[in-house]
Amino acid sequence: MAIVRGVSDREKQRWQDRESRRRFDQQRKPGAARRRGKGQRGSAFSPFFRIADRLGLKAHKNGDTSVMEGTRHTAQVKVVRTRTGTGRARWQVTIHHDRMAPDLALAPESVFKRMRKLFTGDDLQTGDKAFDDAVHITGSPAETLALLRAGVRKDLGRALDSGAVIRNQALTLDIDMDYGGRGWFTRLRRLTSLVVALLPRSGPVEQRLIRNALADTHPGTRLANVRAAWQLAPESVLERRDHLGQCPLIVAWFLHELDETVEPAHLRDLDAAVADPEFPADLRAWACGELAEAPMASRSAGALAVMLASLDATDVRIEIARQLEQRGDRRAVELLVELSSGLFRSSQLKEAARRAVASIMRRTGSEQEGTLTLTSAGEAEGGLSDVGAVDGVGEVSLSE
Repeated sequence: MAIVRGVSDREKQRWQDRESRRRFDQQRKPGAARRRGKGQRGSAFSPFFRIADRLGLKAHKNGDTSVMEGTRHTAQVKVVRTRTGTGRARWQVTIHHDRMAPDLALAPESVFKRMRKLFTGDDLQTGDKAFDDAVHITGSPAETLALLRAGVRKDLGRALDSGAVIRNQALTLDIDMDYGGRGWFTRLRRLTSLVVALLPRSGPVEQRLIRNALADTHPGTRLANVRAAWQLAPESVLERRDHLGQCPLIVAWFLHELDETVEPAHLRDLDAAVADPEFPADLRAWACGELAEAPMASRSAGALAVMLASLDATDVRIEIARQLEQRGDRRAVELLVELSSGLFRSSQLKEAARRAVASIMRRTGSEQEGTLTLTSAGEAEGGLSDVGAVDGVGEVSLSE
């Protein structure tokens, strides 16, 4: 660089600043320099200001505090980043929208919320057990369920895992992390899109619930949407019954709700519904009773295990145990071991349960190497034990 004489130091510094900005603008995408606001030119090198620029937000700095705020996708976004003395930064994000339902609240499940739910029952259930166990939901049941589509539940799970909370028409996130802006552009963009996805949509709620039931792949959520739509407009649900009937849980619910006769063609759907862990508990006893009226030989191993736990009739339990002896799996072992003893249980039931356990363990093998022995130690005792192998060969034996 040529030496310029007769120029003040202040003018030299201005020229160097202009030259630095020019080189920086050349490295950016075409048009980026024009999109950047005039007030941000001096801070263009800061990652925080570059994030604000890409999101279309205004940014300013005051000491160790940087703020970006503005409107993105009709939502009011405000991000405050405060630098701490340890070199870390606290990011405080608030994304507010006036159209969000005032009573909607979503937060990570906690011990306190679980205890409160036992007494008040104010936690909305979507039918997705993994999501319901992780997230505490309050709000208008039908409208909230219509909003929580599969994609929204996935994004919510990611946001709440990072510490976000949704209440009072806003999403808030307060998080400490290393100083810098890496990853925050994507994070803020996703959080804003999530808030927009939680806005009430146009059209009848029951129609949106039915669309969710048709599009969702989770059987429990599909059934929850159908049941919510039924409470609002049963005729609309009946009009789409043929399309909704592809889900066994919904088929079983229709049979129960309409008090229809369970035809042989329905038994396969009823069997699959009972074996599904998402099948509602209030329908399980009814479904098991209907399946008990049909031949046991056509029942699946999963359905037989559920029927064994739901039905109390001794003769039915004996027949189920005999079926499990032939084709049962480990899901039924724990209950069968319990039924193999007891002072007031039928000796035929205990014998059938013992033989079923021995047969299942023989087919599936022991979790440990050795011999599985089911012993009877009196009317009130008895159980399954795992003992050492004989001659190096593991086998199952039934002894009295």
